[in-house]
Amino acid sequence: MFGEIGVMFNIPQPFTVRSKRLSQVVRISHHHFKQLVQPLKEDGQIILSNFLQHLKGLKKEELAEMPAVSEFLDDLNSEEATVIEAGTEDHAGQVQQENIIPTAPALSKTLPTRVIIHGYHPDGTSNERGKLIHLPDSVEHLLSIAERKFGKRGTTIVLADGSQIKDLAALRESDRLYIF
Repeated sequence: MFGEIGVMFNIPQPFTVRSKRLSQVVRISHHHFKQLVQPLKEDGQIILSNFLQHLKGLKKEELAEMPAVSEFLDDLNSEEATVIEAGTEDHAGQVQQENIIPTAPALSKTLPTRVIIHGYHPDGTSNERGKLIHLPDSVEHLLSIAERKFGKRGTTIVLADGSQIKDLAALRESDRLYIF
C-alpha cells in the first residue's frame, strides 16, 4: 500500500513508487476519503489513530523528508502533553496516563471541509463564479469571509435548493453555499 500520506494530509505523495510486475491501482482522493469516513466518526477515529501510530513509527530520516507530517506530529504531541498533564492521580500519587486517541479536533485539522461559496442567491442572476474555501468554525466567520470575497455583507446562507443553513456541522464536502 502507498499513497496514504497524500490521502490523509491532502498533499502530494512525497515518494515515487514503481512496480516490478503487473499491479492494480485503487485511487481515492483526500476529499472522497473524507466523504466516506465523515458519517462514520468512530471508524474515522480508528483509522486516524492507526495512521498516527504508523507515522510515529517512521524513522527520523523519513520524517525529515515530509515537513508537513513532522509539523502535524509536533502539534499532536503538544496536545497529548497537555492531556497527560491533566491526568488523574491514583492512590499512590502516580499520574495515570490513559491511551490517548486523537479526538475530533485532530481529525478536523487533517481533513478540513471545503465548500464553495457564492455571493448571490440561487434564484438571482449573476455570472459571478463561486469561491472554494475551507469551512470555518462559525456562521459569523463564514459571513465575514464571504464579505471579504464578494465585497458585500450577507446575513443568510442557503443551499441551492433554498434550505437555510443554521448549523455548519451539517454541511458536507463540496456543498455550494449561497450567501445573500
